[in-house]
Amino acid sequence: MGNAVSEPVLQYHLVLLSDFAGDQKVDQDNRVWRLLFAFPVSLSQLPPSQVEQHVTGCCDQLVSNNGHTQNFQTLLLKTLDLVAGSQKNATRANAATNGVYLLRVLLKRLSESLNAVQLAAFSTDTPYIAADIQPTAPLLDQLLQTLLKVLTAFPISGQYYLLHVEVINLLLVLTSTQLYCTSPSAPIGSHPFIDTLMQQRQLAPQVVQQALKHYSSRPPLPAKVHLWSPSPDADNKGVLRLVRSAAASVLWLPFTAYNFLIRLGFSQTDSTSPLAGSSLLLLLVLINHSPQQAHVQQSPLQPHFLNPYQAAIQGLQDSEDVGTDAESGRGQTASGISAVPFSGLYNALGAGLDQEPSVLLLYVLLHKCHRFQQYVLVRSDADTVLLPLLHRLYNSSYKTSSQLYMLLIIILILSQDQGFSQNVQAVMLGSVPWYKERMLHNTSLGSLLVVLLLRTAHYNMSKLKDVYMHQNTLAALANVAPHISGMSSHAAQRLVSLFEMLSRRYQRIGSRSQSSSLDPGTPLGTPLGTPYLAPSPSASPGHPAAEHAVYADFMRTILEIINTIITTGVLLQKISAYSS
Repeated sequence: MGNAVSEPVLQYHLVLLSDFAGDQKVDQDNRVWRLLFAFPVSLSQLPPSQVEQHVTGCCDQLVSNNGHTQNFQTLLLKTLDLVAGSQKNATRANAATNGVYLLRVLLKRLSESLNAVQLAAFSTDTPYIAADIQPTAPLLDQLLQTLLKVLTAFPISGQYYLLHVEVINLLLVLTSTQLYCTSPSAPIGSHPFIDTLMQQRQLAPQVVQQALKHYSSRPPLPAKVHLWSPSPDADNKGVLRLVRSAAASVLWLPFTAYNFLIRLGFSQTDSTSPLAGSSLLLLLVLINHSPQQAHVQQSPLQPHFLNPYQAAIQGLQDSEDVGTDAESGRGQTASGISAVPFSGLYNALGAGLDQEPSVLLLYVLLHKCHRFQQYVLVRSDADTVLLPLLHRLYNSSYKTSSQLYMLLIIILILSQDQGFSQNVQAVMLGSVPWYKERMLHNTSLGSLLVVLLLRTAHYNMSKLKDVYMHQNTLAALANVAPHISGMSSHAAQRLVSLFEMLSRRYQRIGSRSQSSSLDPGTPLGTPLGTPYLAPSPSASPGHPAAEHAVYADFMRTILEIINTIITTGVLLQKISAYSS
């Protein structure tokens, strides 16, 4: 949308951008600032490629001249003034959104071309201000505090919706400096923006809470508000198809950034709620950042969370069980702990697990938040979360090793709870349409879980040959085995067939190894769960010694699983029938 007016609008404002980036200081009361923000249309409606094309040319000039003009800092202050004033004056929301948009375009380009020291200089040196308007905090702190205040205190109705989206996209650009660092644990100061974000401890619980609320409620784009999205006729092989809708509106962050944040982008259904998708991306970036601990002094009496957003996730509570400020609608407890309705979050996760960011969020919540983990484990509708996870696991051939790891670890965490493992046996599925190998009717969720884990184990042994993925798969199977009841004949057949196939391969490798003085490998009597040693460096992945050890361990674990099922008296007749 906006293609018809975008080119003349940008051409007109190119002159203003040239004045802003030039070698002359633009005073705060200069009419250039008012005209610069007064676009006839919202910048968010225009194609990002066109906007970036016009603005990029000014950035190189700005880098050369800003040291003495400090026009960029003035732009920061003017934008912050617009944002602050728009909270009580909705007519200023469009101008504030355009100001945030311009900041995002400029900072994206600056982040790509400048180092940390040079980048920090654009937001730490405050331009001259009159004596009666002295700043109360460093410019960078003012910027980030104002942006976070928008997320936690501003409404999302009308034009404010776009302001929220643009603020989140600006924060994503500010945190993207990590992508240009060679070390994942860079010292303090390497990422000035995200370092300052980590210092906003009072606002962190509210930011996490609002991001989770937006993800759960998925507020749609207001009817009369427009946000640019790729045309359906666009090139199917273009970058925009990969990043899609909400992600594309971040204005073409380097594609590696999107690939880092989200492997396959958002589906077209996310265009109904750009705020939900952007909020989830920002939340994942914030809670997965790990500041270097060597530069932080910690007290043994008062443990210090280096990342306050991780601390907020760990302390997350169910707002339906705690006393919240219902009148304010913010859903935050009196102690400052984040609180959201776990029921809504659980359902939103179940509906969104077809996308990579939701899988990562589920892992973080299960791993970091004990309260949410317990809530998930006691739910009777385990299929809400487990069924989409199994669907993703079914398409393992289209997943990378890291994606399969994430799915298996989530299943492993869930299967460790006896109640959950028992509960999945009681959930009956009328049909599983996406399972193509065989028509599954009236099968239990537990049987489907066993089938998919066995299928993943077979795929790993034949394609990936990943030792640790193999161990995680077997561990999940071993957790479920003592509670199996009502297993389908297909699951029982797959279990015994897998053992028969492994035994044939084990014997074939063993006979071949006699001529090469093969070490006997792991004894079959080793207790279940004992990890076998990785093959020596001299043994290649295809070496008989390595294969022999892998198949020996696999056979031993499958035998233990079958023995567990038999000794608990479950499916004795089926196991006996298929093994005869």
